Amino acid sequence: MSNEEMIERARAWTVHETAHINGGKAFFAYRYRCDQEPRLTLFKRYDRKLRTVSHTWQVDGVDQISFEVAVLALEGVTP
Repeated sequence: MSNEEMIERARAWTVHETAHINGGKAFFAYRYRCDQEPRLTLFKRYDRKLRTVSHTWQVDGVDQISFEVAVLALEGVTP
């Protein structure tokens, strides 16, 4: 399977919330785990003051720069 096919297949995956983090006045965040591949997690942080949202994908607890890179990391492929 090519890298593009792996990424397209992964786009249909679903996630569910596993944790809510309350950072007080500074932020709040949610952690999600992928239903199809439990090694893949998503951390969404909402900054209250700046009104920004950041997304961090992780594989086995290691930050990845994007969803696509995270999917390839699951398969042991380096982009």
